[in-house]
Order: sequence, then C-alpha cells, then structure tokens
Amino acid sequence: MKKIMILSIFLLTCHIGFSQEGLYESKEIQKAYEKVTRSRDGIPGTNYWQNQIEYVLKADLNPTSKLLKGEGTITYINNSPDTLKYLVIKLLPNIHKKGNARDYTVGNERLNDGMIIDSMTINNTAQNMDDHRKFMEYGTNLYVIFEKSERIAPGSVNEYYIRWEYEVINNGIRNGAFTDSAFFIGYWYPQIAVYDDIFGWDREDYTGLQETYNDLGSYDVEIKVPEDYIVWATGDQLNETEIFSEEILQMINKSRKSKETIHILSNESYTTKNIFKTYNDHTWKFKADNVPDFAWACSNYYNWDANSLVLENDDNRIVWISAVYPPDNKTFDKVADVAHQGIDYLSNVFPAIPYPYNKHITFNGIHHIAVEYPMMANNSDHPQEEMYTELTVHEIAHNYIPFLMLSNERKDAWIDEGWVKLIGELHGESIGTKREDKEALNTIKAYEKGAGTSKDLPLMVPSGFMTVRDNYYHSYAKAANANMLLLKLMKEKGIENPLKDFIMTWKYKHPSPYDFFNFMNNVCSEDLSWFWEPWYFQFSNPDLEIQKGHIEDEILVLNKGGIPLPIMLTLIYNDETEKVIEKSIWLWAEETNEIAISIPDLEHVKSITLGSPTIPDINEANNILELQNELMGKF
Repeated sequence: MKKIMILSIFLLTCHIGFSQEGLYESKEIQKAYEKVTRSRDGIPGTNYWQNQIEYVLKADLNPTSKLLKGEGTITYINNSPDTLKYLVIKLLPNIHKKGNARDYTVGNERLNDGMIIDSMTINNTAQNMDDHRKFMEYGTNLYVIFEKSERIAPGSVNEYYIRWEYEVINNGIRNGAFTDSAFFIGYWYPQIAVYDDIFGWDREDYTGLQETYNDLGSYDVEIKVPEDYIVWATGDQLNETEIFSEEILQMINKSRKSKETIHILSNESYTTKNIFKTYNDHTWKFKADNVPDFAWACSNYYNWDANSLVLENDDNRIVWISAVYPPDNKTFDKVADVAHQGIDYLSNVFPAIPYPYNKHITFNGIHHIAVEYPMMANNSDHPQEEMYTELTVHEIAHNYIPFLMLSNERKDAWIDEGWVKLIGELHGESIGTKREDKEALNTIKAYEKGAGTSKDLPLMVPSGFMTVRDNYYHSYAKAANANMLLLKLMKEKGIENPLKDFIMTWKYKHPSPYDFFNFMNNVCSEDLSWFWEPWYFQFSNPDLEIQKGHIEDEILVLNKGGIPLPIMLTLIYNDETEKVIEKSIWLWAEETNEIAISIPDLEHVKSITLGSPTIPDINEANNILELQNELMGKF
C-alpha cells in the first residue's frame, strides 16, 4: 500500500510538472542545482563533492559449517559540507534474515539470523552493541545514532572497526554456497552507505530485486580458506607466488601473455595435487583501488581458463580474462573466449572505452540469471549460444556502468541495465545476430509485449517500485529501446557515441537521470524534451498509424501512442516492385502528433506498410494502407 500511495503522488506530481516549461524536476534535484553540486549542462557542478571510503578487511570461511567470520577497519572521509548526525551501514546478507522483506520467495532453509555484529569501535572507542537507542537495525540497514561529540564533521576522517559473522546461504539471492565446495561471496561485509548531494543517506532497503549503490573505495582484503581451496577475487592478488606451485604459476603467467585460452586448472590438476606450494590453510591477499565494491569466490574443484587481451588504444595495457566453472558445465568452457571477444568490443567499438580494470573473472556460481561486481561476475550456465554470449558481455559491461560511472542502481536501474542490455545486443549484432532475431533476448518484442499495459510505467518511476515480474520490462527492455533510439537521433546529428562522453564526464562520480538528460541536450545543442517526456515521464506507448492524406499524393503518419519513433514505409507498387522510404525521428521534435509525407507516384502504389522489426509498435493492424481497396470503394 505504501508503494502504491507514493507512486500515485509521484505520477500526479509529474502530470503537474508537464504544464511547466522544461522537464519536471523534484525538489532534491532543484536544491542540487541551487548548491551548484550539479549543473544544468549535465556535468558536475563547481561544488560537487563525494565521500571516500577505505576498507581493510579479513574474512575466514569454513566451507563445512558455511560460517563466514570477518573483521575490518573502515576509514570514512566526509568531503560533504554537512555534519552527519548518524551513519548508515548496509548489512546486505540480512536479505536472508528471518522476518525481513524480500522480493523473492525463499524457503525456510534459506533463512538465518543474518549478519551478527560482534563488536564495533568508533574512533578507537568501544561500543555497546546492545544499546538499541544508538544502534538500530531496520531490514538490511544498521543506523548508528551519534552523540553530539561523535558526529561526523565536514572534512573529518573517521575510523570504524567492526567484527561480524554470518552463515552463507545455500543458493542465496545472488550470492552463496552453490555446492558444498563452491562459493560466490558478494555483499559480504558491513558497507557504509552512500551519502550524496541529492538525497543524503541512501536508506533504501535491499530486498533482492534492485541491486546496490556504492561510493568509490579502496580495499585491502585477506581471505582465509582451507588448504585445498582456490580464491578468485576483485583486485590484484599480492601473494600468488607464495601460494601456487611453480607449475601453476607458469600456466598463470602463460595465460597473461596469450590471446588463446589456456586451461590453468582441470580435473587432473586437483587429483595430482600440484596446485599449491604447500597444502595448509591459506590466507589470500588482494588489493583493489578505485572500485565501489569487492567480491570473491572459492572452490576446491572448479576448472580455470584464462587468456589476455592487449588494449592497443590504452598503451598496450593487458587485461587478464578468466572463466571459472565446474567440470560438468554445459557451455562455460567457451566463456573465456566469449569474454575476450566481448572486452575487445567494449574497449574498441562501443562504448569504445578501454576496459577499466586489468582483470575480469566470470564465475559459474549461480543457477539463474547473473550478477556483477567490479572485475567479477557470477553467471549461470546456458546451453544456448546467444544466451551465454549476451550474458557474459552484459555482465562485463557493468564494469562501465555502474562501476566506472557510479549511477544509482537502487533508484534508477534503467540507467545501467538499459545501457548494458543494449550494449550486449549491439555486440551480438557485431558477430552476426540481429537484435530483432534474438528469440530469447529480443528487447524489441519484450517492449512491445508490455507497452500500453498496466505495467508500462514511465522510466522515471523509481526502480524500487518495480515487481520482479515487471523489472525486466521496465529497466531492461523499455530502457534499451529508448537508448537505441537516442543513439539513432544523435547519429543523425553527426554524434556517433554520446555514451562514451557521458561515462567519461562522470567517471568515478554519481550521475542522476537529470545529468543524463542535460548532458545529451548539451551534446547535440538541442532541447530533447520532446523525446525525454514521453519515454521517461509520461504514460505513452509505441503506436504509429498510417492513413490516406488530406491532399493528393500524400499519406499521414499519426503518433497514436505518444512515443516518438522513426518512420519506415514499405511501398508495394502495382507491378509488385518495392520501395522503402525512411523518415527521421526528428520529425516529432515539432511536438506534433501527425506527419504528412508526400509520395509523388502514389497513384501507382498498391499498398503501404508502416514499420519495421527494428521499430517497436504495439498495433500492427493500423500499419497497413491498402490503396487499391480505397479506390474501389469510390465507385
């Protein structure tokens, strides 16, 4: 009921806003403009700020009991002009805590007591975790209410030491134990929430569907696992020469110089026990800078493939690419090659930004869908080539959005998912699979199926209002189609790749949807409100209709649904010859709902069909004009 009431207020406000000049703006974004932390040309304002976090973490995993114990020191630097009266710490494993809200139904066997904070110190002062006036837990958030002397002053550096533990869930939501000896561990440590210039603290509860929103951080991490387990993680491993045998080190180093995939580990590697220098419990050490999160995985029987890609457009920097998977995989043995090809495409074609990190690992530790982390992905295994190809590239592309450009997945999932979904499809087209031909992944058809129904909400409706059923339609399919048409209208203005410029302008920063709109307006020197409003703010749908014109040799195209779309006409002449006429999406910039198109030889045309498989349209019945039938009716 709460979500419905908020949504009703949001949509009513949007309707009022349309009577004003320009796009509707919330109070929060207006205040950001007033404070000059944002600018109306879509770039960070002169007063833009962002807080910094440094994590030094230790984890100890017992695969038998599935108990993960952790401790860490978190250094929080308040670059904001505000004194923070309380702190929000995300306890994301609490999505499986008994009594908490979830977007997915899970059985009792996938519930536990959540993340237990054993102890905490604030700036070297021990805390009483039983003081529930100071430490208040709601859902997946822990609120630390400060005494006046403890408040976080502008420019101050504060240190928090925390010890915690939790039970890793079997087949958890996005993370967990996927067999008795294969684990993917993400969202695993107490993480300070984002405090930004628009909303202040990010207090959104993590209920499973929407992902997360993080500040940039640095990570020093130590992970202790039993003697026969290998750890793969975000960042650079600092002690691989101390852990791996010379034989395995040779294979690793060979893969770092080879564009062809090297099989580092196989079944035989485990049976011959030649993986480690010594067989005792190992502590694996990793370091990662300028990343918004840290994830890791471990197993004592998974295969490991790797290759490397040389980025010639980035001083020949090398990206080390791995795929890690069980021996009984369906197609995961192909993933390292797909990832190599995908990173090449992302770095050189679209978005044409060199892959941001020096490594990427695709791990098969989830049975459905996939989830991304910096330098890591937890992917399911698919028998269909188009599925595992798109999924692999899609998750890698998230390293651009929201990890290089730190957009808010909780509120505006359409920013990252819409672009990344389209990038995966465009990569597919580059290797010969057209978007409209992807039976299992066709976002054009997916958008058409939902458009005009009750789930067809404006893209600016916060992502947290989406149900699991509707999320793919909204944040992926609808957003991908909007992005595709945005690229098309930009290209007609001679702008080939506005996404690259937007990402690099907001590199390591938090863009809002309004920064996106304003940046694109500025890039093409046009007010694109005629495009933004129907796609992002209004209840509209893709439905063009063709009619006979008011004068001779003219036909009309009507925008019945309100969504601006390119116009494609296929003319069939009396002699059965065919002609295609294309008209620009820019014709709708005049804020008209009717376009007149002159057809000089219309008297020789038998029929005209409006549309194309590449252009969404929910009503094909009004897309055909039978001219001969019209003439016969006049006699």
